[in-house]
Amino acid sequence: MAEINEKSSLHDVCTAFIGIFAALMLIASRWVVDTTDPAPFYKGPLIFPVIILCTMIIFSVPSIIKILFRKDKLEYTLDQEGVPGKAIVIFVFLIIFVFGIVGIGLELSTFIFTSFSLYFLGLRLLKTTFLLPLVTVFVLWFLFKFMLDVWFPTPYLFELFMEQ
Repeated sequence: MAEINEKSSLHDVCTAFIGIFAALMLIASRWVVDTTDPAPFYKGPLIFPVIILCTMIIFSVPSIIKILFRKDKLEYTLDQEGVPGKAIVIFVFLIIFVFGIVGIGLELSTFIFTSFSLYFLGLRLLKTTFLLPLVTVFVLWFLFKFMLDVWFPTPYLFELFMEQ
């Protein structure tokens, strides 16, 4: 196993970049998301992006503070191997997940993404790779459809089969 460089600031730089990007997306969200729906804000299409982007911003604040007020020299190595391969693969899974929401729906995409990610990261027990994603799907489904009354559009794949 590679040794982690405790002095490294690479993770702080990445987190700060994600937080700044999230802040820019939050600012632009009013022009990107259609908010003409007469539904109240908490039932509208902007609620989920606002929750996620605000969470990303909040979690990036400590890294931004570390970068701005650090007195010693910044080092940008993550470990002795150099490239964070697992993080890159999970990022690719996340990109596929976003397209999966449109194609096969939030519930199925969440289950597949969570299962594959956990399996890839070495958590291969049945309760981890099956039950944890199932609980995650149930929580998302309950939260959005019953608590917030937010319904996602019908997935593209379902539309193809329903037309026949």
